[in-house]
Amino acid sequence: MTQIQAMVKKPITITSATHGTASLKKEDSIDFQVDGLKSEELKKYCEKAQANSIKVYSSHIHCNWLAEPLSTDPKKTPMNLQVIGELKKGEALTLSVDSFDKAAGSPLYVQWNVTHGGHKVMSSNSPVVTLPKLKTGLYQVKAQMGGDQEENLSIIVE
Repeated sequence: MTQIQAMVKKPITITSATHGTASLKKEDSIDFQVDGLKSEELKKYCEKAQANSIKVYSSHIHCNWLAEPLSTDPKKTPMNLQVIGELKKGEALTLSVDSFDKAAGSPLYVQWNVTHGGHKVMSSNSPVVTLPKLKTGLYQVKAQMGGDQEENLSIIVE
């Protein structure tokens, strides 16, 4: 933990830890937050501290140095990406993911990036987004959740 605190240069609030040691060892995993920093910003510090798995929640981050990374966990929260609406010019389209991690009891961080014709249409951190008044052509949708899951979707509007 001292390694991450030295990089962040701010007080760290630990919400959960295994072994609770002051220095990070292979057995450790921690959930923490830092006032003034978003959980997605903390991901780079866990990466620099060589965490073998990272889960980004809306209110905190989980960094894991355990032998089994979280991504192999059979309880991994599925994205369940849903597209609601008609793919017609002028119509609205709603995109959603199920971002609540039942095992942790907390919502995961979500990042949407949508482009149309190579131009950015929207970027959002909400689990549900709406694209108003669709235009004809190809939409590229990228949904990221928890810092370790990503889905890409191509939508053609006629």
